[in-house]
Amino acid sequence: MKNIWALIILILFCSCSDEDTGENGNDTNNNITPNAPTLVTPGNGSTLTTQVADEEIYFEWNPSYDPDNDVVSYYIEVAYDSSFNSISSQLYSSVTYNTIYLYPNQVYYWRVKSKDSNFNISPFSQTWSFYLEDGLAPTIPQLIFPLDETECSNNDLTFYWNESTTQNGNSITYKLYISTTPDFSNGVDIYTTSNTEYNIQLTQSTAIYWKVEATNGTNSSFSEARSLYTQGNGTSNTMPQLDYIFPEDGMSTSSQSILLQWQAFDNETSSVNLTYKVYFSELGQELQLVDEGYAINTYTANGLNFNTTYQWSVWVTDEDGATNVGEVYTFNVDF
Repeated sequence: MKNIWALIILILFCSCSDEDTGENGNDTNNNITPNAPTLVTPGNGSTLTTQVADEEIYFEWNPSYDPDNDVVSYYIEVAYDSSFNSISSQLYSSVTYNTIYLYPNQVYYWRVKSKDSNFNISPFSQTWSFYLEDGLAPTIPQLIFPLDETECSNNDLTFYWNESTTQNGNSITYKLYISTTPDFSNGVDIYTTSNTEYNIQLTQSTAIYWKVEATNGTNSSFSEARSLYTQGNGTSNTMPQLDYIFPEDGMSTSSQSILLQWQAFDNETSSVNLTYKVYFSELGQELQLVDEGYAINTYTANGLNFNTTYQWSVWVTDEDGATNVGEVYTFNVDF
């Protein structure tokens, strides 16, 4: 009889010894954890453009599957880094979407996990990223001239860049930043203009760094930064003088071939010993070196496209290394 009671007590003890397993992916009372959500939008690697001020960004993901049909809620994280050390936003959601306000001109990373009504938490979804572009800001100015790492004998220099555009139609102004340090941390001068060019008397024998920003009340991102070096005055050498002959700046032609013409002279160097570099491209593209050599004063541009604007520049250097960096001229090819 004692053995029978001992067996009954042992059975009761074993049946009561199962423990609940708790949260964070463990089953509670044999309840199964939901699977991880799958992300829908914003798409991985996508670029979103804001259309209005203070616009909220829409996030969506597919629902988690819960084998026990428990009520499932979600937790979404949005961060500035893929390790989620710098969280921008985090919130709970009862549905498979949410809207969050984010600052533009920034890469974001996002992920979602789910939790059922028994507090079982799924793993995080995969991590996706997207770039949020400010649609109200002007487009980034594209630098034209001078080219990067230019060495200039003439310190009277005109800087050129492409026109920015904006969706709201507001007028655009530009800020030209000139600095003596590549990170623009010291000696920064800022010039404001509504044009896409600006002339400056630069300090001689100085390394210069420059970039441009557009604004219509909202600032664009900065353009790339370029460098140039201004030479000092020689003791007995003058810079070559350069004149453009044809085509005139802003001229229109209907020909798909055009002869660029210029002339130069120098007090200390014979004209046959002057060297030239000719730069040419479509407007909006970076100037390309298309010809160079001694005593050249023409260049034929063939195969031009109708309804297209082109730009060109000539550099002339004397025997002592003094270089006159010519201005950028444009012409139109009309149909």
